[in-house]
Amino acid sequence: MKKLIFIILLGILLYLASPRSGGIHFIEKKGANMINDYLYDMPNNWETSLLSLSWFLYSNTDEDFLTWYKETLSNSYILSIQTYDLSDSDIKNTLREAAGKGTNIRILTEANKENQFRSTFKDLQSFFWDTTIQIRNDEHLWTKYLHDNFIITSSWFWIQTADLTTNWLTKNREYFLYVESPELASSLRYIFEKDWIWEDIVSDRIASNIVICNLNCRAVITDLITKAKESLVLQIEDISDPSIYTLLTQKPSQVVYRDNGYGRTVTWAFEFKAIFPNTKENRLIENEFGSWNVRLLRKPDLHTKIMVVDHKWLLIGSMNFNHNSLDNNREVWILINDPLVIERFLSGFNEDWKSLDRYYCPYWGCYEWASLDFLKQEKKWKKIKK
Repeated sequence: MKKLIFIILLGILLYLASPRSGGIHFIEKKGANMINDYLYDMPNNWETSLLSLSWFLYSNTDEDFLTWYKETLSNSYILSIQTYDLSDSDIKNTLREAAGKGTNIRILTEANKENQFRSTFKDLQSFFWDTTIQIRNDEHLWTKYLHDNFIITSSWFWIQTADLTTNWLTKNREYFLYVESPELASSLRYIFEKDWIWEDIVSDRIASNIVICNLNCRAVITDLITKAKESLVLQIEDISDPSIYTLLTQKPSQVVYRDNGYGRTVTWAFEFKAIFPNTKENRLIENEFGSWNVRLLRKPDLHTKIMVVDHKWLLIGSMNFNHNSLDNNREVWILINDPLVIERFLSGFNEDWKSLDRYYCPYWGCYEWASLDFLKQEKKWKKIKK
């Protein structure tokens, strides 16, 4: 009996030490403080080491975008693709044709995607069985989900908020960043190669522009939010991580009402605006922050993951502000300081924000300070007055 108990305990210890378990690789502290053994302190003035390059930001609503997107794939001689899901038939056919012309293609994808109805990995194996395309899943990695979305060659890359599915590419709110930079492409290729063969990623080999979970993402996000002095703009799915959520609660707009003779207007000492999908959880966030800070997009489905700090820094990639994204998954963001890219994103963001005015300001003369709660109280007051 003692031998049996010893064997069972030994088996448990061996499992915990294996890469499939997070038991030894991950340390979780419940509550507001969550940390992992890959987290490190950000160096002073780390922003000065960022590369300033030419970046091109596209939305999936841009005319002819998808055609050009597929052309960049079909005209490359080498493609390394790391994505959560690849099921769009046009993209798969584009890759099949490229492989037929001699393009060296490797795909690293999720093995057991959360809530998936079919296995992306098995579908890709079946679809590409007669090609030279190499396909692997993330079962050899100790991360919970492989959730990043990037495509790289020797000199350029795409990093995007979208998975390679029909909905994400054509129907939902998504953004795609195209960059021609051998140096940054080399850093992403290094990440891909290490994940492909399951080796540790060394932070010194990664350019400062790249934010990777769970290596430095929590440190970078915390640092950027904490140091924001003028504004914070978010268009993202989820901010359920306790520590990040607590930081954001300290950043809401400081509302100042002014009467200009026609109505009341608002100014901010610090401007905080966020758009989230219209879900039950996010309605609670909207109620807490107020509609001058947070609004919910009903249509199209919002899958964007972008943050802009002080109108100077833009983060784009695959990561949500939740525990899994920050501490368990493989996620990649790019941090850039290109004014044209930031202006382009903010233009689209402001269009979404204004399109939601009808939910929050349903009558002429209503400004952004008005909220549904205020309107309800105003109706109650009118009834009482009568």
